Amino acid sequence: KHIFQSITQLIGLIVSKHNSLLGVILELLNIVQTIENQATLVCNIVCSIVIKFNCPQFIVQLFKELAHTQSKDMVADTASSRNCSQFLSALGKTLPKDVLNNSSLLMCHLERDPYPMRNAVLDCFGYVVTQIFSKMTLDDVSRKSRDTFLDKIQE
Repeated sequence: KHIFQSITQLIGLIVSKHNSLLGVILELLNIVQTIENQATLVCNIVCSIVIKFNCPQFIVQLFKELAHTQSKDMVADTASSRNCSQFLSALGKTLPKDVLNNSSLLMCHLERDPYPMRNAVLDCFGYVVTQIFSKMTLDDVSRKSRDTFLDKIQE
């Protein structure tokens, strides 16, 4: 527990003080893609960076990098796509507001293979609907957004 907190502190300081955003994101994505069962751990690190170190651009850049991953590489490497989809689902569960704000970056995975990534994006949208848009009193804009997410899930 203490080691995890120390590592998270170091990564957060590197990102916030030394402007190493892209390098850290690429390394974390590499860990997720290549090492089995690290999706939850890396998700916790990302959440700490976004929340504790107030670095919302981290999640934006992370989603951009996920959007740029080549679908043909992920189809060939099923373990990589499975690990990335677990990571994306975990992010959707823990950071649904950030998924909502950056949903346009994730839409590209709905149009292409592999199917675990499509399912993970739909899973994220489901978390957005259940955690953000489930209030009884929604304004018109929120209601339209909720309906859009529900339409994407139903397609």
